[in-house]
Amino acid sequence: ALDDVAAGDRVALLGFTSVDYTIIDMTLATIGAVSVPLQTSAALSALAPIVAETEPVLIASAVDHLADAVELALTTPTVSRLIVFDTRLELDDETVAAARHTLRHHGDTAVDLTTIGELVERGAELPPRTPTIATDDNPLALLIYTSGSTGAPKGAMYPERLAAGAWRQSFRANWGDHSSAPSITLNFLPMSHMMGRGLLYGTLG
Repeated sequence: ALDDVAAGDRVALLGFTSVDYTIIDMTLATIGAVSVPLQTSAALSALAPIVAETEPVLIASAVDHLADAVELALTTPTVSRLIVFDTRLELDDETVAAARHTLRHHGDTAVDLTTIGELVERGAELPPRTPTIATDDNPLALLIYTSGSTGAPKGAMYPERLAAGAWRQSFRANWGDHSSAPSITLNFLPMSHMMGRGLLYGTLG
């Protein structure tokens, strides 16, 4: 139910590799939006210029990083919605409610907060969305930024062709295993790095 996100829009993701993170990231690819994975280990002061430069229309954040995501959303004029994922039933209700209150009562800034559960429920009532077929030969699909430890963070632009390569990469084939057995991997690397993306999407692919 990301009906307010269009092809080419940037969406910032702040969280660690998880099922929820993967669902959102794969949805962005389906609708032609540009994924901007943020490093969870980076300070807010390092994330702010990245968000300012990429001008995302929404931020998707794991509940554990919600405070930073709220601050980024409130200081970025292009952000109109915040999606919270990796919530744990009633354990995070107060955290989500507090963030929603902050977003609603912060001057003239209008940022809506939605949980991934609410998003799924709303999406189930909508007609299926046709996957976006790009009119450009190789549109931008992914922006990955450096940590900024040696200066200002610098973004690497990944067009669709390079981003899709993560799905075609087989780590088992690299090790000489060409069997058709399914891959089972432990995904502990961040999605803000191509190694983490390659391992996850290579497994799913």
